[in-house]
Amino acid sequence: MSAPDAFEPGEAPPARVPSAPQLRAMLAVIDAGTFGGAALTLGSTQSSVSQAIRQFEDLLGAKLFRRLPRGAEPTELCLSMEHDAREALTLLEGLPNFARPGAELTGTLRIASFRSIATHVLPPVLGALRAKHPNLRIELDGNCPLARDPELAVLGGRAHVAMGQLPMSPALFTAEVAVDDWVIVMPAATGDAPTDPWQRLKRLGRIQYTSDPIVPAVLRLLEGQGLNPVPFLQMSEDSSLLAAIARGAGYSVMPLLAVEPVPVGIELTALPERVHRRLGLGVPPRLMRTPMVRALVGALLNRDRGEAGGSMATYGPA
Repeated sequence: MSAPDAFEPGEAPPARVPSAPQLRAMLAVIDAGTFGGAALTLGSTQSSVSQAIRQFEDLLGAKLFRRLPRGAEPTELCLSMEHDAREALTLLEGLPNFARPGAELTGTLRIASFRSIATHVLPPVLGALRAKHPNLRIELDGNCPLARDPELAVLGGRAHVAMGQLPMSPALFTAEVAVDDWVIVMPAATGDAPTDPWQRLKRLGRIQYTSDPIVPAVLRLLEGQGLNPVPFLQMSEDSSLLAAIARGAGYSVMPLLAVEPVPVGIELTALPERVHRRLGLGVPPRLMRTPMVRALVGALLNRDRGEAGGSMATYGPA
């Protein structure tokens, strides 16, 4: 008698693992919050998404979502599988690329990034990738507001590559791609203003850019120049902050790439000593084996360093 799990040669084994469409449906519902929104994302129908989820739940013998009047709430089981499901789908969709070494890549590459990196570092790299691999789809979340957001997006499985501030988690492969100086951002001088920028700064209060909390070394330098480093105002949106500075509301200390291109009415002043942040990429080691991630990492580390910003010092991989 054959074992219960055995099957005849040439006969398809019983389905015991989720299919790629089922994984896509689950992740799309998590992201959209509704079955209808997931259908729009997938270019499918709501009934198809519902069927895929139902089949997946039958396979597991457990519910993935709690159906609510205005959406779908993932269960603890669903959330516990999310990271591995995203990574498994990435690896699965990338398998055809291994059979075509050197050929055009396919699949979807997801990147989570600071706005400044997305604006000044990534565009030429993504343009070069597009030219070489026109069938490769790229999803870029370039507006991560907090320092650890890109790293957390990768660790949570929502992105394949993080572009943010180093150091990152030791669980990730990391490499440095640029160094970004901190600079003083102040209103441009007017006719009756002192020529010494430090004298002008003493008349202004500091505005805190909350997306990039000021580092202790900068605070010490400000105090050394006789400035009160305690902020009187905090702002999280860089364009609004720069507009306020241009109108004389105060000054701030920000990473250079967060300021460029320098708006009208803004003047930049170097700190008495150089203070900088290291920018780089972070990738889960398993994903470093996939051709599309390797292509992006290679393009970043081998790009023309002059493309990252005119007055910013840049360096190679750490």
